[in-house]
Amino acid sequence: VAHYTRTTPPLYNLAAFAGKVGLFSGGRDKLADPTDVAWLKSQLPLDAVVMDKIYPNLGHADFVWGLNAHTLVYPDVLALLKAADWE
Repeated sequence: VAHYTRTTPPLYNLAAFAGKVGLFSGGRDKLADPTDVAWLKSQLPLDAVVMDKIYPNLGHADFVWGLNAHTLVYPDVLALLKAADWE
C-alpha cells in the first residue's frame, strides 16, 4: 500500500510493451492459469510474443522444481534464447 498509495498496483498499458517475450505456461497452474495467460497475450503487441508454449500437465512450481523440467521445459527455453535476435 505504501508504494502505490492504494491496495492494487496501477494498470500498465501492455500494448506499449516494446520487447520480445516467450510465454511458457502450465495447464494446471493455479497462479497463472491458461485464461490469464491468454488474456496477457491478447494485450501485448502482436510481434511481442515470439513463443507461446503450454505444458498441459504442469503447475506453477513445476517449471523450476518439477522432476522433468530439465528435459521438458529447459530445452525450449534454451532454444528460444539461442534463436533470439537481441538487436
